[in-house]
Amino acid sequence: AKYWYRKAANAGHDESKARLAVMKPIFPDAAESAAKTLAEYETQAAAWHKKSTTTYQEWVARYGHKSFQAVSFDGKTTDLKVLITFVEDEYDGVPEEDIQSRQTRYETQLFADGTSRSSRYTSRGTSGGGNGSPLPADALAHIDQLIARLPDDHGILPPVNRRLMIETANKPERHVHVYDLADAPPEVDELMRLLNAGSTYVPRFQSFSSIHVRGYEYDGALAVTPQNEILYMGRESRLQWWDPATHEFMAEADITAVKDIVLAPDKVHALVQTSSDIVLVDLVERKPVRIFKDRFRAQFTQDGKHALLYAQNGPVQILDTQSWQPVDHADDIPADCTSFISAPSIHRALVRASDGSISLWDTAGHRPVKSLSSKSDVTMFAAFSPDESMVAVCARPWIPYGDDATAVVIYNSDTGANVWGLALSHESTRALLWTPDGAYLLAAGESASGTSTVSVFNAATGKRRGELTGPSRINGMSLLAKSGELVAGDQSGKIWFWDLSAVMDRVREFEASLTTAEK
Repeated sequence: AKYWYRKAANAGHDESKARLAVMKPIFPDAAESAAKTLAEYETQAAAWHKKSTTTYQEWVARYGHKSFQAVSFDGKTTDLKVLITFVEDEYDGVPEEDIQSRQTRYETQLFADGTSRSSRYTSRGTSGGGNGSPLPADALAHIDQLIARLPDDHGILPPVNRRLMIETANKPERHVHVYDLADAPPEVDELMRLLNAGSTYVPRFQSFSSIHVRGYEYDGALAVTPQNEILYMGRESRLQWWDPATHEFMAEADITAVKDIVLAPDKVHALVQTSSDIVLVDLVERKPVRIFKDRFRAQFTQDGKHALLYAQNGPVQILDTQSWQPVDHADDIPADCTSFISAPSIHRALVRASDGSISLWDTAGHRPVKSLSSKSDVTMFAAFSPDESMVAVCARPWIPYGDDATAVVIYNSDTGANVWGLALSHESTRALLWTPDGAYLLAAGESASGTSTVSVFNAATGKRRGELTGPSRINGMSLLAKSGELVAGDQSGKIWFWDLSAVMDRVREFEASLTTAEK
């Protein structure tokens, strides 16, 4: 008991200090003075503290740089400003000679000239690099501010595979901090985002089942119909219907090169984007009804009375959804918009103008509420939370971090206030989906190698708290109303399933463990 109380007391646990203090004196002779007993306890405590900090110091000495310099892009030895190190596949108790052969080490270097480089080191060699261009001046100024505010790590070594070392230099001083990747301070998250230095540690969840539909095909799409059927770009470039409960094929339609599926508010129709046209599909009859030529994206107004079809060059085409015939205009749609994403019920929409700017729009007052971003791609998309109090916007799906915003930002849908900019773990974003309770946002994306993940973000903190793995290049993601399962399609011809309720239970347990450790 004394052994464990002493360890806990050295870690700062007050109750253990008190219990240790009132235990039987360590000297057999009761006449020994209390002062001598106290002195012995202090000596033991100092020894234990030295032992614990030695482990911390050993880890820092193993992975820290002896000289805070490196060879830059021009081949010259240059001073470093920031060095971020993360070690994967780390094991306590492994002999020193086995460490290098079993681990992967990631480094991100920021040079004094403002250029940065990311590298990956394994026993097989080194990979990575950078473009040799300095970061923008405002980003470098922000990094300087973050470096000055980095909190103390208190000499505590986090668990293995969660250790992130940040070495900084402001001559003549040099500082080393080691943080827990699972619960890093906000300053660390922001620094890693600016340097594109990787992501936080989170639990990972494999899909529990899948349907193998076909071989690889570029693009593709997936959606879950109001009839709770999976609509998926299937084998031989045909749009297919699948039963999510039995995983059985149901029907197919002759529609090729599908890129996107937009369900109509009437719950009967869908607009399917192909490589060159928009196809109107009857979901009940499971067949195409009409083709709109030379259109590449489709959206519906909030009341479902109009459909908007966009062209690469030229004005938006507005359709009356009763007759599916073109009309001249719709009162609630700005004349020059190139994208109009309305909330399900409140008087809010996102409007992308022809210059690429995005505004939050008041559909009742026919006016902008707030400008959200000055730059966006024409393929931008968004998702309103279930209670419509927040909206997640992906302004630039193919760029991880834009000039004026992160790839995905959560806004207050009433005022347009910025709630969180999310630090993604992938290089392009494919889909956004809120959990039914609105507490978490799911963001599907892929790395440069084509590996796809679905990141789970806590909407209250903006932190990434989980990762769903399995697919290769996700092309659609949705929830099954009956089972509560998350379903996603990929370009390798598979439909993947996760038990979302079980995943979220594990995510909450993980978050609770961090809170307990903090307390």
